[in-house]
Amino acid sequence: MDRIYKVILPINLNKDFYYLNSEANIGDLVVVPFGKQTKIGLVFAEIKHIDFPREKLKQISNILVKNLYSKKYRDFMLYFSEYYVAHLNQVLSLILPHKDILNSKVRKKDPIIDPETLNFCKADYSKAQLDALTELKNKATANKFSVNFLHGITGSGKTELYLDLIANLLVEPKSQALILLPEILLTKQFIDKFYKRFSIEPNIWHSSTSQKDKKRIWQALNNDNIRVIIGARSALFLPFKNLKVIILDEEHDASYKQEEQPAYHARDMAIVKAYKENIPIILASATPSFETYRNAKTGKYNYIQLTERFAGNLPEIDITDLKKECLEKGSWLGAYLKQEITLKLAKKEQVMLFLNRKGYAPLKICTHCGYRFKCQSCDSWLVEHKKTGQLICHHCDFKMPNVTTCPSCKEENKFVSYGPGVERIEEEVQKNFPQARIALI
Repeated sequence: MDRIYKVILPINLNKDFYYLNSEANIGDLVVVPFGKQTKIGLVFAEIKHIDFPREKLKQISNILVKNLYSKKYRDFMLYFSEYYVAHLNQVLSLILPHKDILNSKVRKKDPIIDPETLNFCKADYSKAQLDALTELKNKATANKFSVNFLHGITGSGKTELYLDLIANLLVEPKSQALILLPEILLTKQFIDKFYKRFSIEPNIWHSSTSQKDKKRIWQALNNDNIRVIIGARSALFLPFKNLKVIILDEEHDASYKQEEQPAYHARDMAIVKAYKENIPIILASATPSFETYRNAKTGKYNYIQLTERFAGNLPEIDITDLKKECLEKGSWLGAYLKQEITLKLAKKEQVMLFLNRKGYAPLKICTHCGYRFKCQSCDSWLVEHKKTGQLICHHCDFKMPNVTTCPSCKEENKFVSYGPGVERIEEEVQKNFPQARIALI
């Protein structure tokens, strides 16, 4: 006899859908009729009773993948739905791969990391690093949930510890590891280190991964043929069969937050995922988020600290208050900084000046009436760009010509550029160091 199933669909409707079938099981990926078209959905639960006649229910058309999403995975989805007040249909829209991935044929097996070729402890670790590695291995092999915060200063060898931990885990047949990075751009350096260590290219999953590679990765995961995934936040939703550890690098980074609906924080959901899978998770950062640091210091998370660099010493840092340097009018570098730049250039060394402000000046103000240029779309202040002769809003990209007549008081040439942007710093560098080659980025 046909059973009644609740099938969730990747659509933006807060509504439950029910279908009939005698062969489907909970966790199957199926094709169902939906109006005049068909949809791919997930069999989420069996329903014993409904408040309307069964005759109105349609049959599941086809079973695409048997037992794709386990009970642990479905529990994770349910928690996500309740925590972020998002319908399960919306949650599935994050998870479900493109239709082409599902309908294509399975290709040849991907290269598998051979445990016999794994390299352990290739680095010349200090005692503190070896102690940290031992603690991480103990947590990873305990086969139970734990949140471990690895607080390592820049250059302390956190990546090397990850790789040793992964090498240790991959000795176990079919065990899998997930490494989450906040930005696509950060993957290149990690990939290079991974290849140097394991002699194969890792599997990369993020928004810019080609459809062809996503198809290969998804199918290989479904066939227990992938050991390690390195990816951005979307990789968290891949259907792992034997996940043993999650490593979340740069846990403080805002890129782990998804702002569009359904909005979520990948760091928090990675912890939930680890809890549902009963596996350890490692959060790592040199500059942790406030909540992670507090959880570590209060004992909620296991706290592992690295205070030494892997190689070499920390750079010297001088903090200078420019206000106390009695800057001459129109100067933004200061006497001490000019002196240091002069010394470095004399040694034919390079200097980088960093300022987190685009353009020439963040404000342009009329000294006669106090008028400030505002964006016509969002009311943000317009940033002066001297090179292009424009005033630009960096929030919504509104642009207008850089004018000399005040729109308010009609006075001519009464504007002053307030504050420095990178173009203004470049102008001063060119004035003070005319022989230096300068690049503005």
